[in-house]
Amino acid sequence: MLEGELAAEPVPGGSRLTLRVARSEYRLRTAAVACLVLGGLGGSVLVLWPFYPPLLRLAPLGVVLALAAWFVVLSRLRVSGPEEFLETVAAVAGGAEDTGGNPAGGPPGL
Repeated sequence: MLEGELAAEPVPGGSRLTLRVARSEYRLRTAAVACLVLGGLGGSVLVLWPFYPPLLRLAPLGVVLALAAWFVVLSRLRVSGPEEFLETVAAVAGGAEDTGGNPAGGPPGL
């Protein structure tokens, strides 16, 4: 969070905005970080079990943790919600002709 003074000054060809910061405060969302760390641990188990076979016993837990973290991230996206995501998945799975503006036919942005 920033707190300060914003000033606008006319200059040739436009304006200049100046922000003087009086106070700044940083916060860490511990619940979100904890969820992502657990998801990272789950993903690490899935990647490392071929190199260290005793981790295979933890593979189901790793799958659950990694997927749970992924779904939490998807649900928190502000650009689109779960409905749009599921519509996109259905369109891709159904072989829909809409390319989203991508002439190559892939997902938009790629």
